[in-house]
Amino acid sequence: MLAGMLQDIFQRFSGTFVDLVAEQEIAGPCAANLDKMVEHVVDEVSPRLRAIPGYARSLRGPVVTTFRYIDEIVEAIPDPLLCCRSAYSDDPRINAFFVSPQHIQEVFSQSRDVRDLFEANPLADECWALMCMRQQERSQLGMALVDGQVRKDVMQTAVSFTDHQVMSPGIDEATARCALKCCMFTGLLAHIQRRASEARSRAADLDNRIALAQRRLRGLGEDAAREQARGELRAEIRRLQDQLSEDGLRLPTLNDHLRFVADSLSHPADFLSANTRSLHLSRLAIKLEKGSNEPGYDLTLPEIHIASHAPRISTLVRFPREELLPEQDFLKQADLFLSL
Repeated sequence: MLAGMLQDIFQRFSGTFVDLVAEQEIAGPCAANLDKMVEHVVDEVSPRLRAIPGYARSLRGPVVTTFRYIDEIVEAIPDPLLCCRSAYSDDPRINAFFVSPQHIQEVFSQSRDVRDLFEANPLADECWALMCMRQQERSQLGMALVDGQVRKDVMQTAVSFTDHQVMSPGIDEATARCALKCCMFTGLLAHIQRRASEARSRAADLDNRIALAQRRLRGLGEDAAREQARGELRAEIRRLQDQLSEDGLRLPTLNDHLRFVADSLSHPADFLSANTRSLHLSRLAIKLEKGSNEPGYDLTLPEIHIASHAPRISTLVRFPREELLPEQDFLKQADLFLSL
């Protein structure tokens, strides 16, 4: 239900978040959903925040800021790539991302979400989704044209893409983009909750260690023979107290916790980003230097970074139903592969 409301907000406001400011009140039919999403934020990060008067008013603007930011970066992601067997020879990007036309079919056919989407939408000819991958590079000896001569002992860097994951599939591009926005928002909330929990655990641990050291210090009494031990304990207490004061995220009170959540949602760029970088590759996926005489092409790689997760190569894709492998045949192929 909450996921549906979140999608509804992104769908209703898509393309118009840019016109909103964090302090602006949202009126109309979306206001009720936004209030419910503020409550969802509190449920996810800490229900105890409801004890603070005006907590919802403090979070409403920051939530709009996060919605607007996520909407902007997802809408800026390039148009989806068509992933099909014919594209493997026609599109150098598809050629780089997959090892064969069969590999394209296998990546999408092994996705339970893709299969469920097609089963739930029998009239859908294609699915749209986010595809995430990891880039790998390895050094190898190969052939290259050097000073007009072909050499077979040239050290080259081969680029490949692995660990393909098809995420947030939808029946059209708008639905897929909306699902990605929901995924990013959910990931940010999980990161905020985790950081707050870790901060409280660190502070509690330091408080306990300080209290233990103080009890040990009192237990030494005033015996002059134990002065060295007392000095060592005083130094340990000062070190722990300094560490506690230097910790930028302690959250000793509920108000501190609320300010942390509001600040995190007010600065989503600190935790969410979408960037691009380029590679110059040969058709055999060998990295080429700029200005190389060998035929090649520029491959633009979009990267999405969600909170504490490592950035991953991420691109919107579309896949035709007609190339989905039969489930039974696909499982047989997987068993044969594993038995080799």
